[in-house]
Amino acid sequence: MIKNGQHVGEKKDLIDILLEIKDENGRKLEDQDISDFLIGLLFAGHESTATGLMWSIAHLTQHPHILQKAKVNKVGNIWANI
Repeated sequence: MIKNGQHVGEKKDLIDILLEIKDENGRKLEDQDISDFLIGLLFAGHESTATGLMWSIAHLTQHPHILQKAKVNKVGNIWANI
């Protein structure tokens, strides 16, 4: 349904929101700014997760007694094959 030129009840995704953002001077974001933001969001999330997993595994291999506790207290099958 359209009311006052707006789609009522329609969900907006991140790109829709970024396309509507205006700075203090009323200017919309440039396409390159939106692209840079989305690429940063995608890769920063991926990198931080990978880094966290890498450090967790590194510490577990250095402390076998903690690894053993993790195996005993496993959630699902996450530690079953280690």
